[in-house]
Amino acid sequence: MIHRISYAVSAGLQAELEAHQLCIDDGALGRFLEKYPSREDLVAGFLAEPAGQQYADAIRSLPAGQRILDIGVGFGNSSLFLAAQGYAVAAVEPSEGMCEIIEKRTQKYDLELDIYSVTGESLDRLPVADFDACAFNASFHHCDDPMAALRNCHRLLRPGGQMFLLNEPVLQLYKSKAKFYRQLRENPEEMGHYGGNEHIYYHHEYLRMLKDAGFRNVRCPMSPRYSKPNIYLNILKLQHANPRKIALRRMYYGGVHFLTKLGPLGWPTLAAMRRLSLLQSYYLAEK
Repeated sequence: MIHRISYAVSAGLQAELEAHQLCIDDGALGRFLEKYPSREDLVAGFLAEPAGQQYADAIRSLPAGQRILDIGVGFGNSSLFLAAQGYAVAAVEPSEGMCEIIEKRTQKYDLELDIYSVTGESLDRLPVADFDACAFNASFHHCDDPMAALRNCHRLLRPGGQMFLLNEPVLQLYKSKAKFYRQLRENPEEMGHYGGNEHIYYHHEYLRMLKDAGFRNVRCPMSPRYSKPNIYLNILKLQHANPRKIALRRMYYGGVHFLTKLGPLGWPTLAAMRRLSLLQSYYLAEK
């Protein structure tokens, strides 16, 4: 069942909703059902993607049956994956068209989801609370007001509840935000931009926002991409990245992998790289 909650729409969010609708009109549901004809295919497909691997690895510590608020879910892959693992899931997605696709997919796979058509910033209007975990999967950076979204999650979590920011982009410290947004305007496809509501943050900004929202025990494990770099390099190839960029990324992944193999000898360098936003991490915290 879809629960519709009113929310404000910025110019950026409107562009994102329109981009989603174009994808829906282009037959997205049919492609998903063809690609994942069964629940088992859905789970296998989710785990075959780097983002899905990181998601599954991060939530592994949560016992089955716990209540998870999954925010900014798009076509609902992460929410459906969670439901297939035995979690009680509330999926949050502002696009009504996407919510309708998620509902049809739950019927196809015989899964149960509560679906809320609303933004993270308007979760204060959610009629339920006391979740065991809140998760953003490559969606937190689409929020116009990230602090409002985090504070809403903090309110909705039970004491000791978990907060997950997964697969979020981290801007390297040597790059300026002005340059990032200029490149986004000039070369959207090269930047992996689909017309959505994009924002970008440095590593220390993610940490500060979580702490300012009231979360404690903030951790930032290293992304699993460094142990499986070929998956990410193949994605660059599919995006038609230039050979120079692929070669530099290969050297970078190889260097980080070498540092991890050094054990304690490599930890200071890895810690410095993380502080300088040179290491892709994901973010975990507790209420």
